[in-house]
Amino acid sequence: MKHVETAGLKERMIRAGRAMLALDLQNTHSGNLSVRVGSRMLITRSGSMKGHLRPKDILDVGLEARDDDPPGASVESGSHRRILQYARAVVHAHSISATLMSFVSRSLVPVDFLGSRWLGEVPVCAFTDPVGSRDMEDRIPQVLRDHVSMVVEGHGPFVRGETLEEALSRLSTLDVSSRILWWARRLRMTGGVPPGLDRWPDPCAPATGRDPGNGHTDRRWRRVSRIIFEMGLSPFFTGSMSLWTGEGIQFTPCASCPEDFPILSRRLPPGGEEADGFHAWLSREIQTRRRTGAVIICHPAAVVLQGLVCRFRRRDHLKPIDAEGCHLYPRVPLVPAGATVNLVMDALKVCPVVLLEGVGAVAAADDEITALRHLSSLNNICRIKTEMDLETARGNVRKKPDLS
Repeated sequence: MKHVETAGLKERMIRAGRAMLALDLQNTHSGNLSVRVGSRMLITRSGSMKGHLRPKDILDVGLEARDDDPPGASVESGSHRRILQYARAVVHAHSISATLMSFVSRSLVPVDFLGSRWLGEVPVCAFTDPVGSRDMEDRIPQVLRDHVSMVVEGHGPFVRGETLEEALSRLSTLDVSSRILWWARRLRMTGGVPPGLDRWPDPCAPATGRDPGNGHTDRRWRRVSRIIFEMGLSPFFTGSMSLWTGEGIQFTPCASCPEDFPILSRRLPPGGEEADGFHAWLSREIQTRRRTGAVIICHPAAVVLQGLVCRFRRRDHLKPIDAEGCHLYPRVPLVPAGATVNLVMDALKVCPVVLLEGVGAVAAADDEITALRHLSSLNNICRIKTEMDLETARGNVRKKPDLS
């Protein structure tokens, strides 16, 4: 393994560890990360602080256990070794939402757009010894051959990817999908994936087969993408942002991006091709028709949930219950899953931010900061609505707010 290549991978693992901590996917010392390079792997040291990794906390060991391997590798090394026989990166974390769901379900079936498309069914496996046991080494790699993620009951998820960034993006998506499922369970909602969601193009995995170290960085993108990530407006490396310029549409498919990750952006070609994925397709359509300054599409958990609540209650809009929300957006339109772009455009004429059923929200404005404000405001509106819905479901609200 070349020294320069190893140093570059270690830096990416250090960045990923910081992102995991910022996303609240672990405590100070939990979780582990690994990357395969040739016949060897880099893996985090047992008990290391994943949010504050140093190069010496990342060990270079063989994919086959050897007596001359340096001591101290993660107690999950056996599972990582076997998974990396067919994957290139593995992330294990202690997502609270996924762990909670593992106590009440034998498999997680996401009802949101990203989770249903990227993850599919997520198996939950129980182990007598759920931390670094031989049984885990045998069973987890078998499960992950057929699924990109799985959850150990009471312990947390394991996720694989073709890049470290893809694995982390899938992990962050699983955390959000699990939160939505947990809330929906507590609200006694039924219905599964919204009908028609499969009519929209797939979301393209942003990090597959690409080295984020070669991305384009721009100050306009950097500020907004950092805020989207820090506020949890979309899972890691998801969501999108497009800007209308004199030369066309500049687009990034990974709008939720920490400060220390390079931004990946490109020009969108003319035309309405769906092959570029849902975000590029919808952004191109909105920008071409409106030629607005900025379009941002994100997947906040509370916003996705409230879109599902509207469908469950047969509403075509969300009505805020907080004072600022009522002042800004008396009614936020809900666009049904799989609807035509014309319906999205009609909704944006009524309100600058629109709920996309099962997906999240899209905001269009003269500039990216204003679009961000709309999404941030809607996220707060939906968080308040969600908490009040949960209180009402528990019977703890004496004067019920208007939840229409």
